[in-house]
Amino acid sequence: MLVVRMIISDEKVCNSSFDESTPEDVDEDFVPLKEKQNKRGNKNIVTPQLTEALDAARVSSLDAVKLLAASAQSLGVDVAQTNINRRSIHRKREQIRSTMYAKIMQSVGPSYPLTVHWDGKIVDSLEGNSRVDRIAIIVTGYNTEQFLAVPIVPSGSAKEIVNCVVSALRKWESGGNVV
Repeated sequence: MLVVRMIISDEKVCNSSFDESTPEDVDEDFVPLKEKQNKRGNKNIVTPQLTEALDAARVSSLDAVKLLAASAQSLGVDVAQTNINRRSIHRKREQIRSTMYAKIMQSVGPSYPLTVHWDGKIVDSLEGNSRVDRIAIIVTGYNTEQFLAVPIVPSGSAKEIVNCVVSALRKWESGGNVV
């Protein structure tokens, strides 16, 4: 049997060929690369309930991989058949969140009048190195109470507060029903 190997270096490509005619040199366990590659599992285990639980517990996608793999293995599920990796879990969680967000956005747009409430407070920034002025914006109506946002108010002036409230109402598409 004649075997041709290509050796690639930084400067040139070298071809070397030699004859392997002795039967003891032939590897019978050799499997071509395409046949050897394992196919990823495609069983998706991330559900809306699981996403809510992971988000409520503030579990990152990397930590979720560790938890889900250990849980699946302890429950007797073949981990190789499941789709457990950081990117897939992150992507599925984003899809579920956007679906939940769309449902909430549809449920907020009632045909009856709404009242907007807001209150400001100076709190520590998320970075922890300064204090910022934030306002909580809530919309209430007939059997409805919806928390809209907690934006940072740049200067704390009435004009900036109104701009933040109007921006939140436009984002939630409920500005037309506000009394």
